[in-house]
Amino acid sequence: MKTDEDLFGTFVIAWVVAATILFAILLPHALNLPTLPALFFKAVSERPSVAEAPGSLAGLPVAEGPEGLLVHYDFEDGTFAKNHVFRDSSGNSNNAVANGVFISTAPGVIGSTAVSLPGTGYLYAATDPAAGRTNVSFSLWFTDTDETHNYLLAGALSSGTPRTGWLIGTRGSELWDGDGEPVRIAGGTRAAGTARFLPWNHKALVYNGTFVVEYLNGDVVSAYTASGKPLGEGRAMLIGSWQPFGFNYAGRIDDFRIYGRALDPPEVAALYRQGS
Repeated sequence: MKTDEDLFGTFVIAWVVAATILFAILLPHALNLPTLPALFFKAVSERPSVAEAPGSLAGLPVAEGPEGLLVHYDFEDGTFAKNHVFRDSSGNSNNAVANGVFISTAPGVIGSTAVSLPGTGYLYAATDPAAGRTNVSFSLWFTDTDETHNYLLAGALSSGTPRTGWLIGTRGSELWDGDGEPVRIAGGTRAAGTARFLPWNHKALVYNGTFVVEYLNGDVVSAYTASGKPLGEGRAMLIGSWQPFGFNYAGRIDDFRIYGRALDPPEVAALYRQGS
């Protein structure tokens, strides 16, 4: 039989294991905070931001693929399990690299596969293909049914001030020019829609130099008069992370696209119908 000391030691070990699982993994995952494994990974092996790394490709011109595509991650090529890279199927070689732990693939809404981000990492690419453009469109699918959330799904933001670049959020999105000013004009025209979150949601943001229009599930949720200035150059493009704060998105993302032109409403509707 075990002595009282043995039983007490077993109890302490069991309590420590349970507390570690609760506070280091389950609770941060539920609250969409970085877990201890992710923080450890970040501390010991995080790759430097491409915008700050030697030999950065940031700022180089990016060609346009078919239909004006600059980037297209369909997450269907099956290479992730081998090298943790998601291939850019636009033909522009803006491949996305997984950075973090527990990132995986899961059933998607377009095709069969999406990337699953459990809040412990993100994807990054070598360039900000939207930088310097006055005609650009963003499109992606995400899973989140809580309309009170406002997590960053993708972006290319400068790490300091003034803030330049762009971000796509679950609720709100924003574009900044090279001077750090929002592209949408304060007090400009705004139209509010009533689209609601679904198990899978389609988000699109279109900038044509005159207006910035945001869509959710095929409906216009906001439309602002725009300054006409080109987007500023942010840091390397990230998917699933609100840098530099470190709060990572927990959910699935599918069919991520950036176009080097402004999509018209029927084109946005067609993208939504693919998954709806």
